[in-house]
Amino acid sequence: VIYEIRGVLSVEKEYLAMYQGIKANSREIDFLKQQEKKAATRADAIICVSERFKRYLIQEYGLNAEKIEVITSCVDTEAFFYSQAMRNEERARLNLENRYVVVYSGSMFAWQLPEQMVKVFSLIKQIRDDAYFLVLTNETEPILSYIKECTNSCRTTRRKSPTEPLKGITIRPL
Repeated sequence: VIYEIRGVLSVEKEYLAMYQGIKANSREIDFLKQQEKKAATRADAIICVSERFKRYLIQEYGLNAEKIEVITSCVDTEAFFYSQAMRNEERARLNLENRYVVVYSGSMFAWQLPEQMVKVFSLIKQIRDDAYFLVLTNETEPILSYIKECTNSCRTTRRKSPTEPLKGITIRPL
């Protein structure tokens, strides 16, 4: 049996409950932890996505390191590649040619630390007046609530439409 594990559902459920401001179901979490440990200890081999995750599995479940193979997530280099021309074109389209751009792309779940992202950006903005935070997500409300908390340092304004950039921050759907 090969167990391919990309995350720890019990931990993600706890984070999700925290993110939603509700109490996690401890019986469900305990059950998930038992099942995850059972799957990990009974598997002949485990595939995980990083060395750090491998260390977590060894520490959490007392696994033999030789049982775990790290295979990082792969990307299609035909679809995702660096192009200076495309970069320049997109920066011009967003009017960011001469800006220091910080980009976040992904979900706004608690384990992605959206509040900390905004705080870090506000510190960058204090150092670099030309800093611009580009957030690519389908979950705009969580990040907007964190942005409101740092409006002085981020110098943001609420958008009138989803495509209108914020002053210093743009949030675009993925």
